[in-house]
Order: sequence, then structure tokens, then C-alpha cells
Amino acid sequence: MSEEILGLEEIENQNTAIDDLDSEVVNLINVAIDQSGSMNIYENDMKKALDDFKTSINESKEADTILVARTDFYDDNVDIMGYKKIDAFVTDYQTYSQTPLYDSIVKAVDKLTN
Repeated sequence: MSEEILGLEEIENQNTAIDDLDSEVVNLINVAIDQSGSMNIYENDMKKALDDFKTSINESKEADTILVARTDFYDDNVDIMGYKKIDAFVTDYQTYSQTPLYDSIVKAVDKLTN
């Protein structure tokens, strides 16, 4: 797998446009999801949890003030998606081989702050 972590500019292009928001108050949530092989036995649980998360936020009276980003990590990959309205939150889930979690976090933080 190729190692690619998007920089701030690329992630910003994925974000919901400010003009598309219905509220001046915005709450940002970033969900970090471990898709490593060690999570394989929890795959069905994770699919249900992601669906439940999306449904709960969507049914909240504050749904129009919430933007959610998703960060998937596995192997040396960290896939960071932009902030979207909950309707666009992707609930797909699949596991891959291994995850050097510490290295993935360090690479993501480095890319987002430099």
C-alpha cells in the first residue's frame, strides 16, 4: 500500500463549505477508526457502531451544528477525510493487516501541522 497523508490544503478541499452551513455555531467531531487486522473479530460490531453513531448524530436536535470528519488508520496509512455534515459520514468498515499506531499518529500530526 502506498503511504499518502493529505496535507491541510487537500483536506480543506474536502470540508463542507461555510456557505453550506445552516448555523453560525459549529461543533467539529473527528472519529479515529482503527482498521488494522487486530480489529477483524470486531468488524460487525464496528459496522453497527458507525451506523448507530451516524443515526444518533443525525437524530440530534443539534445535527445542523455538527460536522464530522473520519480518520482511518491501518498499516502505515492514515486516511483523513474532511469535515462533512452527518448525512455524508461514511459508515463503511473493513479491516486490513497491521497498524503501527504510534507511527501513524505521529505521521498524521506532522502532516497536519507542517
